[in-house]
Amino acid sequence: TVGMPNQPVVVRTAAATVKVSAIRGLVYPWALTFLPNGDLLVTEQGKNTLRRISQGVLDPTVITGLPQGITSTRRDTAGVEILPHRKFADNHFIYIAYWKPKAGDPAIRTAVLLRARYDGGSTLQDVQAIFEATSFTDGPSAARLVFGRDGKLYMAIGAPGFNDRAGKASEAQEPGSYLGKILRLNDDGTVPMDNPFVGRKEYKPEIFA
Repeated sequence: TVGMPNQPVVVRTAAATVKVSAIRGLVYPWALTFLPNGDLLVTEQGKNTLRRISQGVLDPTVITGLPQGITSTRRDTAGVEILPHRKFADNHFIYIAYWKPKAGDPAIRTAVLLRARYDGGSTLQDVQAIFEATSFTDGPSAARLVFGRDGKLYMAIGAPGFNDRAGKASEAQEPGSYLGKILRLNDDGTVPMDNPFVGRKEYKPEIFA
């Protein structure tokens, strides 16, 4: 925090005027998302907690409820994504994608999608895994999330490969692997029946592209 300004800094550009505020107290912030009221939820690398920033101030109370191992102190395996439901104001659902360590071999991981309810307190409620890939990788990767205009949840999964122990980059071209794919899911993690490869046995039904 050395050298961080105490007051917001206003930056004027040809396109817009932006106010930049320094947020103190975070330990290696990783993924973040905005809630409808403008608050931020932020994950911290190496911890199993969320933090909330409201009106430019970090809430000192951590938000617990995430499973163990959801983040890592290793930068190449700590990829986490967080996203509120498009109707968060009504259902209070948030989604978290992360790389789950394989039992007995934490250097190998697979993508998992969690859904939880956040009511504004200090603990996530009803945390459950609604999708877990069966494809593993040993390389640095990430899983990104976005809601489409069709109301479906799109999840992009990387396929880097690293030491060739698991997850070769070539799996991006294999329809039976989740690696290197964009998945299309219902908001409860189930498969939409109008997905392009539903019913084709050689393809994972969640695959969109």
